[in-house]
Amino acid sequence: MLVQPMIAMAEEKLTVDTALSWAVSNSSDLRNLTSNVDDLDKSIDQMEDALDYTSDYAEVLKLAINIMESEQQILLIGGNERATKEGLRIAIIQLFASIVAAENGLVLYDQNLELMEREMKISDVKYSLGMVSKLEHTTAENNLKKSRANRETQNAAINEAYASLNKMLNRSFVKYWDLELDLPKYTEVANKASSYSGYAETINTKIKQKQSALDVAEYKLKMYDSAVNTEEEKEDLETAVENAELDLYDARRDLEKNIQSSYNDIKDIETRHSTALLALEDLENQMPVKQKQFEIGQITRLELDKLIYQIAAQKETIRSLEVDHEIAVIKINNPVSL
Repeated sequence: MLVQPMIAMAEEKLTVDTALSWAVSNSSDLRNLTSNVDDLDKSIDQMEDALDYTSDYAEVLKLAINIMESEQQILLIGGNERATKEGLRIAIIQLFASIVAAENGLVLYDQNLELMEREMKISDVKYSLGMVSKLEHTTAENNLKKSRANRETQNAAINEAYASLNKMLNRSFVKYWDLELDLPKYTEVANKASSYSGYAETINTKIKQKQSALDVAEYKLKMYDSAVNTEEEKEDLETAVENAELDLYDARRDLEKNIQSSYNDIKDIETRHSTALLALEDLENQMPVKQKQFEIGQITRLELDKLIYQIAAQKETIRSLEVDHEIAVIKINNPVSL
């Protein structure tokens, strides 16, 4: 599903993949993660060198534990790097979607504003003939003025969205793009919520962190030696393992809840999408009748154009729901940060 705005504010095309490559290059978080890995690698090398020279058994145990902890940190950083990149991808897709929606909304806003202006001219004539009250006429005038003023707010929202996107990409804040948001075709989710849990546990950063903490705690207990450690220290290590197991259990339950919540959101969008399609069908069914009524002079061109506008607005509602749906599906299929 290729999503593009109704209007083109710029000639230069921008895809999600290109934007992501720029965002990754501009991400200080990713640079810091790379730097942390380098520091940990150097630290591991130093500790391994120290192992070759020390003859102190207690020091050997300590170094072994520190090396294991550092290796676990490197693994976690790898997961954090993936989560950061996926977060950037989602953020870019959402910004693309919000900009396209805002630009399409502005087109529809202008169409509705033009209808209001035509209605205002009719109201002017009716008021001059005494067919509408002063209150009705003044209310119509004020509504039109508010709509004209609100148009600037709509335009400002587009500019702010572009500024946010360009900041993420390290590009000029006043740069506009011909955005290409290529999403999968809208398809209702057939899987049950529970089917996402198994894969989610293998990539979710919170689960990885809790699992790593448990692995470290178990390794420390494994390395316990009564010759160099006290019984009290052993009890502390056993408690640490129990706490880490509980933390991991809680994290898994939280992930299941988050997956269920995300799944419910998807199904809610699907319900609203079905309702919106029915509403569109009703509007389109009115079109042949209204067209015929216009041709024989039973309704005005304005009334026909109002229906045309309603159909266009409903199609945009459906398009927006389909985009929201596909973004939600992307998130649940890549639950690194759920």
